[in-house]
Amino acid sequence: MTEQLVNAFKKVSGKENILFKLAEASIREPEGTVREVVYPAVSGGEQTLRERR
Repeated sequence: MTEQLVNAFKKVSGKENILFKLAEASIREPEGTVREVVYPAVSGGEQTLRERR
């Protein structure tokens, strides 16, 4: 399972930057909702995150 996740992570260029942005937003507003904090942290919001799977 872990190997599959690592391989999936490697396939998408820019995913590392997205993960850092998500982490920063979550730390900045830990009480916020995903729609209010996480989605806006990434350019393209929810759609970008759905496409990056």
